[in-house]
Amino acid sequence: KMTAQAQNCLLKTLEEPRGQAVLFLISSNPEMLLETVRSRVQSLEFYPLSLEEMKDFLKSKTSLSNLEKLVFISEGRPGKAIDFLENPEKLGTWWQMFEDVQKLVDSSISSRFKYLNDFFQEDNSKEFLNIFLRYFRLVLLSRCSALPRISSQKASKFKISNNFNKTYSLERIRDIIKLGEKIRFLIFNTNVNRKLALETLFLNI
Repeated sequence: KMTAQAQNCLLKTLEEPRGQAVLFLISSNPEMLLETVRSRVQSLEFYPLSLEEMKDFLKSKTSLSNLEKLVFISEGRPGKAIDFLENPEKLGTWWQMFEDVQKLVDSSISSRFKYLNDFFQEDNSKEFLNIFLRYFRLVLLSRCSALPRISSQKASKFKISNNFNKTYSLERIRDIIKLGEKIRFLIFNTNVNRKLALETLFLNI
């Protein structure tokens, strides 16, 4: 989120940090950093935990009936799982939006726009897009027969398997994901009208 001016002001500090200081720049969009900044730091990538690691981490913190769902929606991120455990209403909101995305895929354009008019909350637009992209990545994995993390039994329990059979070509799924990522970038980093951006996305699914 730093402006170019802020990044330039940081260059001297990165080159010669005072004392024993170690600086960490944490970003989900490192490409947004200036090359002059990136050239002065060492890149470390953090990856999601595996399914089994997440289960081991969470099994003492939640009930068995809630464990599978929590592992599924936290996407290998223990911090996100803890947030859901501490804020159960977020878990309900996330799951409702995930179910909404599945319904929107098979609905008419007018129904999609009605959903935006009736239920759109600007504060939730970023999370909605994350869920939207998660769903279509699962669709892509399903079409490629590459869903190692979700057994058919679990998929059935979560009511997500049927919609994976929708007749999308791989190219169409790819284009939807690319458009979703572009709109998410605009919403996260610019003053784009969020509702209009989502309407554009809904016109292309």
